[in-house]
Amino acid sequence: MPDNPFRIFEDFKNNGIVYFMECKGFIKIGRCKYLNLDYRRGELQGGNPFDLEVLGIIICESESGARGKERDLQKRFADFKHRNEWFRKEPELLDYITEHAEDAEPCLDMSREYANTRQREQYDR
Repeated sequence: MPDNPFRIFEDFKNNGIVYFMECKGFIKIGRCKYLNLDYRRGELQGGNPFDLEVLGIIICESESGARGKERDLQKRFADFKHRNEWFRKEPELLDYITEHAEDAEPCLDMSREYANTRQREQYDR
């Protein structure tokens, strides 16, 4: 029986994250599955003429945990709301991200590897 190529992703498959993405003076507070961050950034980038930068993430144990955290943060920073999930880039919000969010690069790397593994698996079938 072939080795499971998805084994390395097992520890992360149920995690949800809250992400902070910056674009032209605004920050999006959103959520997705841990293994889907790069895909989510690509979705948002596709409809945006300006580069998006992931400033940080907060890892949650579940998608429902991420949903609750996202809701709480959007309420907390409601005074800075511009439109939908986009907030003005204010010092208070940036301070929160600096103090509470983790570097997004390991998550982005793993989500890219997960997507590549899925593509290889589909091609090999």
